[in-house]
Amino acid sequence: MNTLIHKITPAIIESRKIKVRMDNGSRLVVHPHIVIRKKEGNEILKSVLENGDCMDIPLDKITGISILPDGFAIDSACLSFDYDQYELVFPRKEDWFEVRH
Repeated sequence: MNTLIHKITPAIIESRKIKVRMDNGSRLVVHPHIVIRKKEGNEILKSVLENGDCMDIPLDKITGISILPDGFAIDSACLSFDYDQYELVFPRKEDWFEVRH
């Protein structure tokens, strides 16, 4: 599992899309932007699909990934969590903004 996170992390940090191969044979192109650990203990790749839908992909269902050259921007609509979840967000530098008080 840790190896998969290490493979996906560069895509998250560099804001790259990835092609994911699932254990049921399906293939998805996703914009990964958060790796979270849910309260049930499952590690989830929180993603936006090509059609814009948000999707939580359990890491243990992924059998392979490849990083694509296309970049993406963070979609804040998918940034939801509750008190029993942890999230790591790595927006690319162009997406950073300043908060002024």
